[in-house]
Amino acid sequence: MNIYISIKSLAKRKNFITKQPFKLSNKPDTLREFLIQIVTQNVEQFNNKVGNSEIPLVNITQ
Repeated sequence: MNIYISIKSLAKRKNFITKQPFKLSNKPDTLREFLIQIVTQNVEQFNNKVGNSEIPLVNITQ
């Protein structure tokens, strides 16, 4: 499922909101599942950008 989500920039100099496309692996049944998928994807993308896998932003192992 493809969706677009409006996300605020993290930079303090630029306060703007961008639409970012997301591909969900499965259709969430609840809002909680939807939010978990979105946050998990964002954290994984951030950790990959940082490039240092030794100190992740959040440990998402379950």
